[in-house]
Amino acid sequence: MKKAFTMIELIFVIVVLGILAGIAVPRLAATRDDATIAKMRGDLASIRSGISLKRSQNMMRGNIGWPELGDNFSNVVQGGIKAGNDRNGWTQDGGDKFKGCVAGQCANFKYERVDGNITCTGTACDMLGY
Repeated sequence: MKKAFTMIELIFVIVVLGILAGIAVPRLAATRDDATIAKMRGDLASIRSGISLKRSQNMMRGNIGWPELGDNFSNVVQGGIKAGNDRNGWTQDGGDKFKGCVAGQCANFKYERVDGNITCTGTACDMLGY
């Protein structure tokens, strides 16, 4: 007598795998967005810390002004921050304006070189801790 799976058993296994995949994929996408938010919060903290450090270095040299950010924040963060796109990551709109996007929701940031403050407007400000 040959041992094999019946057609009903195979269909049952395929249905169970389909249900598991339907549950797992959305949770995986949400986990990815959470990781992106955490990374971007860390990036923002690095940018702010880098601004303070660069200003302190400038003050030691006799320059009391706030520093420029540089391309991809390379002037205030060692090695800069990898550029993103309109769905995820950082993009600079100019020297002192930059945008952070998570899952298509974006926050616009403006760095004020007069007082060193960073202001945030947009739907993702709360997500990024602003």
